[in-house]
Parts: sequence; C-alpha cells; structure tokens
Amino acid sequence: MQLTVPQNTSFLCPEGAFHATFYQAREHQKQTPQGPEKQVRLLFQIDALTNPETLMLAGKSFAPSLAKGSQLRSFLDVWLGEKFVDQHKKAGRFDFDSLNNLKADVRIAHFQNQNHPHPYSNLVAAYPFGSLPTTCDRDELVEKD
Repeated sequence: MQLTVPQNTSFLCPEGAFHATFYQAREHQKQTPQGPEKQVRLLFQIDALTNPETLMLAGKSFAPSLAKGSQLRSFLDVWLGEKFVDQHKKAGRFDFDSLNNLKADVRIAHFQNQNHPHPYSNLVAAYPFGSLPTTCDRDELVEKD
C-alpha cells in the first residue's frame, strides 16, 4: 500500500538568482497604522529548489495598482516588458492567471530580524527568463546528492 504525502511549502529560500515559474497571485490584507490595506502577493516557484517533498516559493506584495509607475506595474514591466500589461488587459481589467506557468529569473536577498530564527527571503525582482546567471540549477543539486 502507498500513501501520498503532501508536499511541504517553504519560503526559506537562500539568497541568489534562480530560475523560477510564476505560481500564483493572491489577494491579502496587510495591517498598517491606518488599518488593514488590500495587497496583491505574487508567488514564484523556485525551480531548482522544488522537489517532490518541498515546494519552494518566494513572494512579493504590492498595492493593487497597475497604473504606470506603480510598484506592481514596474515589477511586471521589468519581468515581462512594458507592453505586456496593456496587451493582456481586457475591459480595463488584468487577469493574473495569464501569468500562470510563465518563467522568470528572480533575485532573492535576505533580511535578518532578531525576532525570527530564519532570515526573511525578499524577492527583490523578476527578470526575463535566462537573463541572469543563476546561483544554482536543478542539475547542480542532483550532482551534489
């Protein structure tokens, strides 16, 4: 008999540059001194660090605005090109599902907080796939095992 073990999700990504796949966009609330604030969180699967046991994710949150010059729009423009959002919006709306499974190169940096045992893995930016030299890839990890 075999029992399927669910895949663990981890955000404990090491620093560096990695090939990634867009995983999901989530809406969430961030607590601010002015009260709750709606945000959009973009999640990327870190390809070389994901395996059958662990789904390695990195994410970044934004105010939900795609106005030119907004942080979210600037992030998407660097990754996908300045015309992507305009080409994929319909009736003034953008469907984040259009990003599902798109490839990117992502840069991760750590921030240490003495109140937490692990550093915060900050998704600094996403770039066009293949544009960054990566820290490691899946083949290098397999060779080390």
